[in-house]
Amino acid sequence: MRCKTWGTGYPDPLRVLAVAAQQGHAQATNGPQGSPRYVAAQVATDVNGQGQVVLSRAACAAMSKRIKLSAQGLRSGETDFGNKWRCPVPASVVIRIRAVFARPVTLRAAVDAPYLSIATGRIVEGALAVETKNGKRLAFASVGKRGKTAIFVAKPRCQRNRF
Repeated sequence: MRCKTWGTGYPDPLRVLAVAAQQGHAQATNGPQGSPRYVAAQVATDVNGQGQVVLSRAACAAMSKRIKLSAQGLRSGETDFGNKWRCPVPASVVIRIRAVFARPVTLRAAVDAPYLSIATGRIVEGALAVETKNGKRLAFASVGKRGKTAIFVAKPRCQRNRF
């Protein structure tokens, strides 16, 4: 999906994508949370006892371009306690998210946030990848069996978030 990113400043806004992973959870976000401009791509294996995939409906649109779900050319690795990265991004990015559910699920508008789509159920494994529309890889995160999680980001573009 192609997502329009949000930034602050004039005339050249600074746009930052937050990429985070911790045991059983991986996400990429940008923009003001609670707003239709909020960009979110999330896969989690245990949220209130079930897995979920969350996608932005308003800030992102489906597209036919497929990007690799791979860590090739990126840095970092497995994480149990959580890694957070901040990556400067252009006005739009391409995000691919994939989750393998144990049973078929339906992606629906979130009840409390209609600008997001959500699918819930038991997730076997999942991954997300982010790149620029020109194909420059920015991030990859995966959630595996038993919550095993890994995160990889572009070097030196992305910086570790120490907070």
